[in-house]
Amino acid sequence: MILELLRRHGVQGGVHRVLEYHGPGLASLTAMDRHVIANMGAELGATTTVFPSDGAVRGFLDGVGRGDDFVEITAEEDASYDLDEEIDLSSLEPLIARPTSPGNVVPVREAAGEPVAQAVIGSSANPGFRDFAVPAAMVAGRQVPAGVSFDINPTSREILQDLTRCGATFDLIAAGARIHQSGCLGCIGMGQAPASGSNSLRTFPRNFPGRSGTADDAVWLCSPETATASALTGAIADPRDWADRVSAAPPTPEAPDPPSHNDAMLEPPLPPDEAARVQLVRGPNISALPKLDPLPDSIHGPVLLKAGDDVSTDEISPAGADALPYRSNIPKLAGFTLTRLDPDYPRRAEAAREDTGHLIVAGANYGQGSSREHAAIAPRYLGLRAVIAKSYARIHWQNLVNFGVLPLEFEDPADYDRIGPDDRLHVPGLRDALAPGGEPTLRVRNATRDEEYTVRHRLSPGSGKRCSRAVSSRLSHTEVSAMTLSDGTYRIGPPDARLLIKTSRTGLGRRAGHDLTLEATRWSGDLAVAVGAPERSSVSVTIETDSLDVREGTGGLKPLTDGDRADIKRTLEGKGQLHTAEHPTITFHSTHITGTPESFEVTGDLTIKGRTHPVTVHGSADPDGTLRGSASFPQSTWGIKPYTAFLGALKLADEVRVEFVCPGVAGR
Repeated sequence: MILELLRRHGVQGGVHRVLEYHGPGLASLTAMDRHVIANMGAELGATTTVFPSDGAVRGFLDGVGRGDDFVEITAEEDASYDLDEEIDLSSLEPLIARPTSPGNVVPVREAAGEPVAQAVIGSSANPGFRDFAVPAAMVAGRQVPAGVSFDINPTSREILQDLTRCGATFDLIAAGARIHQSGCLGCIGMGQAPASGSNSLRTFPRNFPGRSGTADDAVWLCSPETATASALTGAIADPRDWADRVSAAPPTPEAPDPPSHNDAMLEPPLPPDEAARVQLVRGPNISALPKLDPLPDSIHGPVLLKAGDDVSTDEISPAGADALPYRSNIPKLAGFTLTRLDPDYPRRAEAAREDTGHLIVAGANYGQGSSREHAAIAPRYLGLRAVIAKSYARIHWQNLVNFGVLPLEFEDPADYDRIGPDDRLHVPGLRDALAPGGEPTLRVRNATRDEEYTVRHRLSPGSGKRCSRAVSSRLSHTEVSAMTLSDGTYRIGPPDARLLIKTSRTGLGRRAGHDLTLEATRWSGDLAVAVGAPERSSVSVTIETDSLDVREGTGGLKPLTDGDRADIKRTLEGKGQLHTAEHPTITFHSTHITGTPESFEVTGDLTIKGRTHPVTVHGSADPDGTLRGSASFPQSTWGIKPYTAFLGALKLADEVRVEFVCPGVAGR
């Protein structure tokens, strides 16, 4: 039934809509049947899916020991709807979604005969007892061909227990099926990756490219009956045609009564005072959520990616065996972000992160698919400040807001074609626009092409109070007012300002090492600003050399541990490196400043280990007064020998990059 709706309307057919099902046909749909339909309502782009709370719901709650929670809920008699559509259940035929979108739906008979290498039954989309018991009845006394992998993923231990109680598990095993533990498994590429270029039929909700864990996969979405008939045939088959060939009657399995129910592993929450004392144990592969700075009053930066329509969250934050181990390690997981669209995106995004951040431009339905928070968090960690798209999938739009990425929409979709990759865009006046009563439209200036576009943020009060509350928590009300850089003398340093040193690795063994980010924790600077006369401006900075701490290590065969950080710090302070015992400070004194606050260069003398050489810093000032800048230079010029390991097979690159961010300078 849900595939029929996807056939009619595609993956954008439910955008900005709530789908409510009603009519006499509901009497034939169990609670689990309705779950399948509601689960895949997300593939239509629907806000949510509603069924009446009736006898089918009461029966389900009784089965799990929650009958007392039942409340009958039905639509009001005079309810009105934007669209009323009829589905004749008696005329539906088996459907299948071709690779690589849930919207590519055709009748199974149109695809019949395509060879099948794998069939997988289970997932959040087909979770009920019947979804496994019917396939078990179909394969009873039969054998799956040797060239087909037939996998069964029970959706819960209770389902597996009930299948075993009625003998269905034994029928599946005897037919050659593989019985797996409960879990997402192949649905998100956690094992069960299909062979390259081979057809895999799955009773899953999504078949976006590479989601299975195989880059060139060919995943088809279908019902358990179609998957089983195809597995037995070795080719895609309409289950009605298969039943006619083998003279099989329609299966009518009976679920055990009462169904299995076991909540012994559920633990009630601790009292608040006890919960507050619980210490989280983090292994080396787990890191805390990085601290993210608030949305500035203006965004200006490059377009690091221009994407087309229907970009999925699987493409934004891939799953699969490589990425899944890092779901609790955002800095590491960020290295996989958007690599299916641009393998170099993480590196370029990280390079732009401490400078200006960046933007993404996309087509329609950006962020379709899984409600994957990582698809918002990881790009935000890499410096994504805004997305400008023709339209969004609702859940991803919400996740972007929650994590401080501003989702903007083209007022004129044709403007999408006027923006190119690497164009530099400027979006001012964000705080006024996002404040209560602010205008829902903004002007975007393309500095590269000298053009302007109108975009809409959809976070105005007219978009709903809940959305306004959601954005205020992350986006709109951090108390930093818009400012302009003005003449004066400023004292800069931590904790407000940050000074980072970034290294990269080289050599045959570079895969074993890490790209490091160091931060100076004790430093100070004096900044004299003469806006109209940059030649009269100056800056002096002093850094305590033993204050350099290792903040982050990306890449490598294993995550950077606290022990690794301590070893790196000891090496850094040694004679071959900074020799902090004899040279306790690093200093920089400007000799020449040119440009404007929007774009300037500072040339000066950098002294390390008693050696002084010139360095040029390239910088800019945001409209809110934040100064940003960076400089790259070879460390060997100052007598620093790049660190090596494994007999020189792994070593730090000679060139290092220094970056600084000084927020709110104009307000001091």
